[in-house]
Amino acid sequence: MYAVLRDSADPQDAHQIKMGESLIIGRSYLKADVHVDDPLVSRNHCRVWLEEKGLFVQDLGSSNGSFVDGDQLDPSQALALATGKSLQIGRRYFQVQLVEDRQARPVQCAVCHRPISLDTLAGGEVLREAPERYVCPTCRPRERMANKFGTHAGSAQELPDFDLLEEAGGPPSIDDYEILGEIGRGRMGAIYRARKRSLGIEVAIKTLNAELAEVGEHVKRFHREARTEARLRHRNIVQVYDVGAVGSTHFIVMELVDGLSVYDYLAKHQQLKIPEALSVVHQVLAALEVAHTLNIVHRDVKPQNIMLARDGTAKLCDFGLAKDLADAYNLTARDIGMGTMAYMPPEQYLDAAAADTRADLYALGATTFHMLTGEPVFDSDDLSELVDLIFYAPPPLDKLPEGTPAELRIALDKLLEKEPDDRYQCAADVRKELDGVFRRYLGGFYTG
Repeated sequence: MYAVLRDSADPQDAHQIKMGESLIIGRSYLKADVHVDDPLVSRNHCRVWLEEKGLFVQDLGSSNGSFVDGDQLDPSQALALATGKSLQIGRRYFQVQLVEDRQARPVQCAVCHRPISLDTLAGGEVLREAPERYVCPTCRPRERMANKFGTHAGSAQELPDFDLLEEAGGPPSIDDYEILGEIGRGRMGAIYRARKRSLGIEVAIKTLNAELAEVGEHVKRFHREARTEARLRHRNIVQVYDVGAVGSTHFIVMELVDGLSVYDYLAKHQQLKIPEALSVVHQVLAALEVAHTLNIVHRDVKPQNIMLARDGTAKLCDFGLAKDLADAYNLTARDIGMGTMAYMPPEQYLDAAAADTRADLYALGATTFHMLTGEPVFDSDDLSELVDLIFYAPPPLDKLPEGTPAELRIALDKLLEKEPDDRYQCAADVRKELDGVFRRYLGGFYTG
């Protein structure tokens, strides 16, 4: 037997627990097995484990408690979990599923005949049409469409091509673009790998969740993101090619980056080496210089929004919270914080509408600190304490790894100043300050 915890906000995000294993759920990047980025979640919030007697959960003395089906757990004792139970951690809910061994035996996809791993089965993306017929995630779109015509994918009667991706929550085939599969999914929508049939090239297509598409403000912000990014033509910014809507599906067609985000890299390797981090900083500074010259403030620079291509190119992406300083019409309400707390400066927490280009420089400093140390600049189990740290605590530069250049330490100290006037005033100033470090560490890759 094994157990699965499936995130209700993102059913594809499933965590498997094998017999004798346990998972720590919490906000800590380093100690938690399941990271939940929520200020209501403690660093080590609760533990879930599977033993012969069953699946159990125990709160680890969290600040805001853990809940099962709405009832708060007593930290002094463990509680047994059964299939169908809902575990609440902060604002996140995990659905519990226990799977018997007979359900976990190796199976093959009925279409491509490749083995389907236990992890893939646990992820909930395998289509099971009969006790002995399984279809893997790659073949599901073909199977869904073939079923519409009363047949199965891989059979002689299979439809040779399909115009619609009938996956639940998936977008329709868009004009000249053939949807190849899903890359990722979040609260705002999903991103798909697609092929432009007429040119034979692959692109990424970002869609807006159907429920958000019913709200006019979200649609305006989505299309504004596309128009903003389309203005930014630079090798260190993910390029946007098109924006539009098919029925109720709003989409952005953009450059497909063959790689992973800095956030995903940190999840695998804990931290970046100094030359690697400096390479990212150098390239993101170049992207910000272009954006700031056009009066565009990103307002959400963080590891998740920096893509690393296989050739080492860093690309800034996701301008969904971007602000045009030259635009008199602003979608951001006054006196409202917006962004990601671990990387936003104090002024953006108080009023995102008032944030200017110097807020991006703070966020780059916070991102650089995370890349070098493997943890955010400020972190706390308690939201009020976290806010106090952001507003009043000096950055713990003593955590920087041994060998960090003195010039970089000085630059980070200035980037992370609480008052915008005390920081560097533009990206070009940061680049000039670090020019010598870039030349020493990046050598011929540094273009000045």
